[in-house]
Amino acid sequence: NKLRDARHQYSKSVKFNNSIFDVWRNLISIDYELHEYDSMLVHSESAIELFPNQLSIYILNGAAHFELKNYQKAIESYEHAILIGSDNNRQMAEIYSYLGDTYYNMKDNAKSDSSYEKSLSLNPDNEYVLNNYSYYLALRAESLEKAGEMAKRANELKPDNSAFQDTYGWILYKLGKLEEAKTWIFNSLKNGGDERPVILEHYGDVLYNLGDIENAIIYWKKAKENGSDSELI
Repeated sequence: NKLRDARHQYSKSVKFNNSIFDVWRNLISIDYELHEYDSMLVHSESAIELFPNQLSIYILNGAAHFELKNYQKAIESYEHAILIGSDNNRQMAEIYSYLGDTYYNMKDNAKSDSSYEKSLSLNPDNEYVLNNYSYYLALRAESLEKAGEMAKRANELKPDNSAFQDTYGWILYKLGKLEEAKTWIFNSLKNGGDERPVILEHYGDVLYNLGDIENAIIYWKKAKENGSDSELI
């Protein structure tokens, strides 16, 4: 797990011989693990010139652009990966999920939803897509029953995940099922969500709507103390 030392050796390797694909892939993957996205972008673009038909390099290049908020460039890379294609449905589902995330950040809800739908058609039990897609629907208060089914399935696939529990609780809140929402978001807090300001805020909102204003204010204050910049609070 000495990532910087490993990257140094891979960097030396490609200078001696730049024709070994796995060395480039490992080098770029380490850039990603180190959150050094500028380096990741440079290395992935070099690799694309050398290996223009390798799907995984376009995925990594798209990830670098995504992290640097170059969303249109990220989309171009992911779409190129789709054009190359793969018989591996799970891998293709991942690419569509990345497209969904990117379009969401561009505030293009229609294309984001469409990408998530394609991802789930290829891999219906990707818990992260189920969670993210359902949460974004909840934020827009759209298709809440469908969102609830997806969030419930995500929790079945990955129990005791605080983010997934909060998503399902928040959808129940939007559906007016306040007692159930309280239970799910409280469980989320017990599983580590008590350090995430948005979950603390959600719990405060549920308590407020149940008439427990005193405790709602306590949780809203906790959200602020944990870094929330929510205008509503």
